[in-house]
Amino acid sequence: MTRLLDPAELLFERPLRSRLSFVKPSLNSKVENKQLQQKATHDNHAKYKHFSVGEEVLVKRHRQDVWTAGTIVEKTGPLSLQVETAGGHHIRCHADQIRKKRYSDARDSREDVEAVVPENVEAPEAGVLEGREVPPTLPNAGSSFENPESRRRYPARERHPPDRLSS
Repeated sequence: MTRLLDPAELLFERPLRSRLSFVKPSLNSKVENKQLQQKATHDNHAKYKHFSVGEEVLVKRHRQDVWTAGTIVEKTGPLSLQVETAGGHHIRCHADQIRKKRYSDARDSREDVEAVVPENVEAPEAGVLEGREVPPTLPNAGSSFENPESRRRYPARERHPPDRLSS
């Protein structure tokens, strides 16, 4: 049994060119053109990422969906790097999953950062400041939450039953 091909295709082991094959566009040329377009678009927007051994970086951890701080231990390929995290784990990852760390460790944890307030500055009292009236400062006003109903941005909605139910 034949493979449902023309005898000429079986003999020459390729499809023969005819007038119809010139009218019908080639799938290979379409694919090549699309690939060239994709490469050109990618090359316009792509940035080369250069990392050096010992550099502090952030690594994307997909299981937890978080960025973890680490240090580059070695380059295992042109875009593949081995990173040691703070927990001592070694992760091999692509350069696309690594970002340069832009700040120091002191600013990394929010507990270490304290607000700097000069000692000679006093809180304003109730009265007039620069020609405007200043409300009195409440103790612990920043720590307690206001009732959201007390300050509404928009008026309350009036709800009425539909007309079809009132008859």
